[in-house]
Amino acid sequence: MGLDRLITEASLADVKPLAKLFDAYRRFYHRSADLDAAQEFVEQRVANGPTRFFVARNRSDLAGFVHLLPSFDTLAMKPSWILEDLYVEPEFRNAGVGAALLRHAEAFARDSAASKL
Repeated sequence: MGLDRLITEASLADVKPLAKLFDAYRRFYHRSADLDAAQEFVEQRVANGPTRFFVARNRSDLAGFVHLLPSFDTLAMKPSWILEDLYVEPEFRNAGVGAALLRHAEAFARDSAASKL
């Protein structure tokens, strides 16, 4: 389906639509809606790291995201990444978006010389 080509690291231009997805993700887990706080949270991480958001695109809309946190594998003495959050908009579920986001996260971890994800 070619979804892997539609996944990119989130940029500052993605903050508002990504914040909407992040707020929907939180509501999925029965948290109160708070779009302003979600936008502030996402913007801080996109602008300053150290976490990484990757977004799946469907034309001009965002279909989902994966959020990775950096960590360390002390035994391997290498960096590692923790997959903290994964969310796909309901209308894009069962279309391979989640699997494509996971493949992208795995490739990113491998490319960054991480020992594990």
